[in-house]
Amino acid sequence: MATSTATKPRQTRARTPEARAARRVRMLEAAEALFAMEPFADIHMSRVAKKAGLAKGTLYLYFESKESLFLAVVERRLTEWFIAMREALGRHAYIEPSALADVFVRQPVDWASLQESLQSHAAAVLGDGDYAFQIFDRGES
Repeated sequence: MATSTATKPRQTRARTPEARAARRVRMLEAAEALFAMEPFADIHMSRVAKKAGLAKGTLYLYFESKESLFLAVVERRLTEWFIAMREALGRHAYIEPSALADVFVRQPVDWASLQESLQSHAAAVLGDGDYAFQIFDRGES
């Protein structure tokens, strides 16, 4: 009986700055997809690595912990938002306050998803008590 000799394609080391940046983006996209679907506490670095198609050790070369990976995801999304804001505001010599509010609202950031992810992270770090959710309370009683 013949056995299958099919093997997984061998991962190569990301040697150039462009290859390292592309690999980092792949990791962030995999992590963001998982953080959007599940509570922070349920996600493990091995799952992120698997989703990115990399070894867990490779993930740790880029991020020292799940928390640093999560913060990198948040930083990436906020950076994208700030860039979009700068571009939107840069098109106007003067902008009315009501139009400024419109520019803020129309930028492509899923604030509800981001807040939910941050709450999940806070609950995982601080425990499931009310304090984790009070951090994100908007003053509504």
